[in-house]
Amino acid sequence: MSDVLIIEPFTIGQDMSKPFFTVSAGTGAANLVSDDPRELFICGAPGNATLIDINLGVDTLFDTIYLGNTDAKAGDTWGLSYGTSAAATVTTTQFFTDPIRLASEGLAAARGPALFRFAVPIARRYIRLTLFRPAGVGAVPLQVGNLVVGNALRTTHGREIGEVRTGFDAGVRTRLEDGGLTTVEAPFIEGFKWTFGDLSDAELKTLLGIRKRRKTTRPILVIEDGEAVVTESLHYCTFIELEAYNRLDPRKTRWALTVEDWLGS
Repeated sequence: MSDVLIIEPFTIGQDMSKPFFTVSAGTGAANLVSDDPRELFICGAPGNATLIDINLGVDTLFDTIYLGNTDAKAGDTWGLSYGTSAAATVTTTQFFTDPIRLASEGLAAARGPALFRFAVPIARRYIRLTLFRPAGVGAVPLQVGNLVVGNALRTTHGREIGEVRTGFDAGVRTRLEDGGLTTVEAPFIEGFKWTFGDLSDAELKTLLGIRKRRKTTRPILVIEDGEAVVTESLHYCTFIELEAYNRLDPRKTRWALTVEDWLGS
């Protein structure tokens, strides 16, 4: 089976004594690195690029950059450059200008994510993101809910057969005494459930370390299939369960994981 990837977000802030970032324009920059993607960063004016410059402090392995809960539309683009020095972030050979929004399996929602992944992790200190929304009639600044930079846990054997998308309606449906119904609309909360089998010692230590640090209250990013990414296969989420099941061979264990998305739709 294909890989399920787990990304623990790097801790990035606005304190220059630690890994930090700056923006060239816009408001609410701190919201980019808050856990809650409903807290928005508003980019600069349409027709002008907004730069997000990230300094990881030292050359650091990473393979994933994610923007959550954007209001990106057709024509909105983003670019990436990186380097081992600040100057190299604008001269690197790796640069792209792609649509911000990922493709969707169904009808496109009003908001959605952007993702860039390297096939193999690279070690760099400086990263620059360039976000651009064209100017035009009725254009308003681009909105971004959150930024994730991290290095994915990739397992040797990938997930086992039997993964499933889960979900529940957060709304309320109440039967009335007169036979009618009263309802309160609310988002549908999705999640994902899968099993890893036969993890190596190093993989298991990494997984348990992520689980210990993130618990059930801090977000992670889960990608259902690293080779075929669409909006629905990305989960900015929290752990719900991590459960071990022994096989017949006592030296081998299956690990069942369940996550629940932070935002509903």
